[in-house]
Amino acid sequence: MRYIFILLLLCQLQPLFAQQSAIPDFDRIKDYTVRMDSLKAYCNIQIGSDAAKGVDFPQAIACSRKGIAMARKDDYLRRAHFALVAGIGYYSLASFDSALIFMKLSVKESVPARNSLLIAWSRSNLIPLYMQSQQAAAADSIADELKVFADTSREQTALAKCYYGLATYYYLKSYYATAQSYYLRSLEIIRRLMDTSADNRHRMDYAVQNYMLYKVYANTELYDKALQALKEGGNYLHSAASLTLRYYSAYVDVYTTTPIANIDSALHYYHLLEELPRPGKGINSEYVISNIALGQFYTKKGDFTQAQVYIDKATALADASKAPFLIHQVQNIKGIYKYHTGAYDEAIVLLEQAMAINKNVHKGNYLEDLYLIAQSYKAKGNLRKAMDYYDLYDREKDTFTKANMNRYFADLDVQYRSREKEKQISSLSSENQLRALELANASRLRLLLIAGLVALGIISLLLFRIYRNKEKLNKILNERNRELDQLNVRLALANESKARLFGIFSHDLRSPVSKIAQFLRLQKENPDLFNDNARSEYHEKFTQTTANLLNTMEDLLLWSKSQMENFTPEYHAVAIKELAERELGLLRGQAEEKSLHIDNQIPESFFSVTDENFVSIILRNLLQNAVRYSREAGTITLNVQDNEVWISNPSTSGMSAAALNELLQRESVSSSNYGLGLQIAHDLAGRIGIRLSFTEAQPGYITAKLAWERPS
Repeated sequence: MRYIFILLLLCQLQPLFAQQSAIPDFDRIKDYTVRMDSLKAYCNIQIGSDAAKGVDFPQAIACSRKGIAMARKDDYLRRAHFALVAGIGYYSLASFDSALIFMKLSVKESVPARNSLLIAWSRSNLIPLYMQSQQAAAADSIADELKVFADTSREQTALAKCYYGLATYYYLKSYYATAQSYYLRSLEIIRRLMDTSADNRHRMDYAVQNYMLYKVYANTELYDKALQALKEGGNYLHSAASLTLRYYSAYVDVYTTTPIANIDSALHYYHLLEELPRPGKGINSEYVISNIALGQFYTKKGDFTQAQVYIDKATALADASKAPFLIHQVQNIKGIYKYHTGAYDEAIVLLEQAMAINKNVHKGNYLEDLYLIAQSYKAKGNLRKAMDYYDLYDREKDTFTKANMNRYFADLDVQYRSREKEKQISSLSSENQLRALELANASRLRLLLIAGLVALGIISLLLFRIYRNKEKLNKILNERNRELDQLNVRLALANESKARLFGIFSHDLRSPVSKIAQFLRLQKENPDLFNDNARSEYHEKFTQTTANLLNTMEDLLLWSKSQMENFTPEYHAVAIKELAERELGLLRGQAEEKSLHIDNQIPESFFSVTDENFVSIILRNLLQNAVRYSREAGTITLNVQDNEVWISNPSTSGMSAAALNELLQRESVSSSNYGLGLQIAHDLAGRIGIRLSFTEAQPGYITAKLAWERPS
């Protein structure tokens, strides 16, 4: 494991140059909760929740920024989630400044959101960002928060994120034993989560953290365990495209390591790596590192021809990537290659270039560079230079050894303090169990003392139950009496409706039936009394009277149905003028007998959403009264004023508008004059939301007004 590459963040495994597609139009969803949850689910897919969809970090950034803009200021939960996704996306694209901004926003919003998963996840991802930007104190503070959270939280997914964040923190500080402990704790939880959830991100987490565990073992030269961790995580290496890339490269690296070298296995994974689709632009570092690993393996084996092949490939890929770190790594392996092939001058130049970066990046490679430069000068015969580099090598090696020892003891100290804290927690748990047992004993004692009181209370309880049963029976009896009263009220209403119906029959049917009977009797007893013209005229009147009788019976039937419960009018758009013309056609004969002129001024455009049959009966009754009680040769006018239908006639009834309005308010009416017909019209109008009233718009005229809802 000669090259250390820190896995940046959990689940950030997509190539950096994914093509961004259009975000679905979530704005068309009117409900806020549904809209935001749909966008949140879409963002989760972009960071790997659905294995079939893959991972797309540019799209994740776009949709999460849209989510932040759409979320309400007090919607802390969703704002924290969207900021987290944006931070992950920017980190994956190496935009560390932007990643830091959004991850800090997620940390801030997660506190009022009170969501344990977001609290742990955002802080875990913030640690490598702080370490990347050289803010060690800030990283230490976040790690302390995660330690407190790990001691108090029981939510498993959040706890796994918390352990992962602490493992990353200690890994970056080179406290490998502590990092290993936290990675193993996190993996144990994730293994259980994978069995109970279909979320692909759990499998990605498992592969990522096994990869990180492999890095821990590699840096402590436990190569057998490193390979075991790779194989464990390799079961899920296809859960994300770049996980496959990283794992193949890691297999090449581990199988070219001297203690467990297996060049056939290394070449197998190298060929698998070569067969993977390449991104549209950009060079993945894994391709460069794999070629460097093979080049170094063949160089140290002495197969310089094969070594040259892989070093040339690594050089071409690094130059194409223009990545300074990769170019530096190629310079390092080329320097080693030149040394082993005897090109000492070239080796010195290349190793000195690589040494400047290795000093800050990889101490092991830095020491190797110093040693090879000293050996190169020695081979050239420049012993002074060789001694200078040997001395520098010894000093740096001592410093490196001391630093490793310090980290080792610091790591042991952390491990010790962690174990002590776990013992304290276990001790507190035991104390809590003891206290719980003492409380249980005290409870039992109290129960014994209370038992006597309970025995005394049983008699009181029985007496109380008898009293309660008596009260319940009284309540039931009262309820039955109320129901009986309601039935009596309904019966009274039914009797009143029945009486009114019989009164209407006697009022409205007696006259037309009497006319028909007289006509039939006259025709039977004196058939010769009618000539052809008279017979035709009376036949027409007979037909008109019969039609009026039929309409009256229909009116009565509809009115009687309207008095029933659960009878619902049928509403639709009705042309009022057309309906009035139809009713006027039935009254033409009566109007002509009195030489009445009827002026229908209702606009044809006047419509109302109402029940046509109800309105027809109302108009028929009002028009019949208008014809019946109008002066001869008068004019009946129908028009619309302020959305009200007005029916005006020159009255001869002697009743004023006030008397007619009072008549409408009576609950019982007589069978004479205006009573029953107006009662029918008033009842039906009330059922369909029309207000019927009378007014004297001008002297000598009575005007019936139907207050209509505005036509639609």
